[in-house]
Amino acid sequence: MRRLALIVLTLSWTLSSYASNPDSRIHITLPTGLSSTVATTLQSEIESKISKELIAPESISAKSIPVTTSTPMMAMDTIATIDPTNWEQTIDVTRVYSDTRITSLLITTYEYTGWAHGSMSRTGLVIDNTTGKKLSLADLYNGSKLAMRLSPLWQSQILARLRSLLTTTLTIDEKNWVRDGTRGIDQYQSFVMTDKMLIVYGQQYQHNAYAYGVQTLIYPLYRLTDLRK
Repeated sequence: MRRLALIVLTLSWTLSSYASNPDSRIHITLPTGLSSTVATTLQSEIESKISKELIAPESISAKSIPVTTSTPMMAMDTIATIDPTNWEQTIDVTRVYSDTRITSLLITTYEYTGWAHGSMSRTGLVIDNTTGKKLSLADLYNGSKLAMRLSPLWQSQILARLRSLLTTTLTIDEKNWVRDGTRGIDQYQSFVMTDKMLIVYGQQYQHNAYAYGVQTLIYPLYRLTDLRK
């Protein structure tokens, strides 16, 4: 008999209704007031993050994410051969900024599958309000020049933070880890924008070991005007 994992779509800013069902394994929180265009793009992103090992793909593709109902719930079948007793996944969506042109959303995903610790990712989305397109930095700026400008700054910030946390000197491998995680436009694809700032979200293991957390770069947009397309 298949287990049922209830996806609780609580349209609020916090995960306050996590435990609405003791058997729930997946919890999703969405902001209110999203346009249908933005909601469609967000739905696609969320579906791509739901664990495919535990949720039958055919169940995902048939579901929609309503954005007008107060607390809708829906059930999805998990694969019968996998025991999800110790498994959980939370997806928390926060609206960082919106205006007439764009909506910036941050998707924070946490997943625990019974190992030593869970895993967390942060996905920044900048969505064109008119077309629903998920914008990349290369859509907005000269990508190679942008990476060249941001990389030295982010490297310097991360190295300074790591030095403050470590009691030993950084090794060559650790310095190279930071360098590789900040070099190239591909390292800057999880981002949001406000009216004044570009915020780039690093991922677990992108720059450093798990124990030292994830890194974030905040950079003023006015310093990037010469790179705009």
